[in-house]
Amino acid sequence: MGRIFSMVGTVSVLMVLIAGWGVYWLAATELETAKQSSINAVSRGVSLGISTQIRQLSLFLDNMAQSDELINAIEQGDSIRLEQVTDRFEKFLPKARKIRVLLPNTIALDQTEEPYLGYADLDMVKETFKKNQIPMIQGNKGPNRHLAIARGVKKEDRVIAVILASLKYDFLRQSLRSSNFDSGLIELKQNKLVLAS
Repeated sequence: MGRIFSMVGTVSVLMVLIAGWGVYWLAATELETAKQSSINAVSRGVSLGISTQIRQLSLFLDNMAQSDELINAIEQGDSIRLEQVTDRFEKFLPKARKIRVLLPNTIALDQTEEPYLGYADLDMVKETFKKNQIPMIQGNKGPNRHLAIARGVKKEDRVIAVILASLKYDFLRQSLRSSNFDSGLIELKQNKLVLAS
């Protein structure tokens, strides 16, 4: 009789251990799923905030590209007036470091003002004469790195010039910091280039 009780007791203990392990495993799985959902929500929130800011900057440049004063200065070839217009645009756009208006026959490197107008910027401008490009981080590390947004200036459905805005991109890091994410690592990349983490 003692053997039967010890066998029943052993089986009971094993069943309790198996049930406990099952409950622990389910709880751990649910906790991991909740953590992953939280991480996904934070990363979606950060990316939505960044894309909204970039979209607003792009819309601002779209409006600038439709400015009658800008189009008239381009058509008349008035470089002084064109510079005055772009200087005024820079004041309206708080993240602007430099706004350039490039005509089809004047596309060349510019290393006179920071951020420099480099090869990647020139490629973006050339492609913008065909179709507006997506904003990109351009330039080497340091003072020449910038967020570049290019928009075509149109007259009668023909691109007559391109506005290239070189903007500060510090809002990327600020967006990551404001997320209060401390459960791992979030990196914002453009291809292999880490922009913020």
